[in-house]
Amino acid sequence: MLAGMPNDLNSSAADGPRTRCISRTKLSLAVCLLLVGVSLVVLSRHFSSKPDGVYYDPRMGSVGNAYWVFNAGQIHLRTSGPSQTSGSYSKSGNQWVSGDGSTVFKPGLLGIRTIDKTNPANDRFLFRRGTGWLADAHDFLHDRLR
Repeated sequence: MLAGMPNDLNSSAADGPRTRCISRTKLSLAVCLLLVGVSLVVLSRHFSSKPDGVYYDPRMGSVGNAYWVFNAGQIHLRTSGPSQTSGSYSKSGNQWVSGDGSTVFKPGLLGIRTIDKTNPANDRFLFRRGTGWLADAHDFLHDRLR
């Protein structure tokens, strides 16, 4: 027998399963990333289809828990007291607008962007309830990095 042959055979036999294991790991990772990507696209399309939802407004100062509720064409402000109807919205062409048409609503996965046609200084982003910590984290980082 040749001195190098058994080592070569053992070496290639040992590399085979390891290579297949690495390939399976890479394939599993690729499939997982693909599923996450598809899920994000589906969720984004679902949440951007209409503004219905519950939103946290980081600019709104209040005592207790206050949030906006967009439901069935009505906008309500919910606080610790009774709910207050604050306006309405409807679809006009391919966009969502307030009842008087002065504000455009652009819903998305993390929240809703409000665009005030009369005063751009009033434009803002309202986070979906439960993702308000993103606003707090953004403000914290913004203050620290200035």
